[in-house]
Amino acid sequence: MPLSFRDYAVERMMGGIGGIGRVAHLHQRWDMFYRVGPEIRGWPLLVGTGSDGRQLSLLEEGRSFDGATHPRPDAPLAFYPGTRWLVYFTYLRTAGTRPARELLPAVVTRDWTRQHPESTLEALKILFVQESTTPGTPPSTQQEVWYDGPTPD
Repeated sequence: MPLSFRDYAVERMMGGIGGIGRVAHLHQRWDMFYRVGPEIRGWPLLVGTGSDGRQLSLLEEGRSFDGATHPRPDAPLAFYPGTRWLVYFTYLRTAGTRPARELLPAVVTRDWTRQHPESTLEALKILFVQESTTPGTPPSTQQEVWYDGPTPD
């Protein structure tokens, strides 16, 4: 495994002990917990289409989703089901995480089916909404589509 600059610096500071940690696979990466910059701020929308054709906001316990006019959550941090989901969605906004994003539809569908066995989903749309604010202008939103299609098997 090639050393990054940070790994090299740690090994130089710790001498032989740093190398032992790398060889023993004790080296850990914590970059998903780094401070989040303004380019990552926003909130996810998980929209499921039920067998009856209704669109549901899955992060809001199946509240009816009203399309493009869906408002910004009052407290975006409280919009996530838990701290782990907040960290995970923040991580998904960073570069190079497309493979992790591709796993998300199956996880969301599985969790919804477990929690709501009476309500099946036919289709799923996963968006990330980012709000940009420029001083002196009204806020504008842009949506990045992560998935739009049938629910995975």
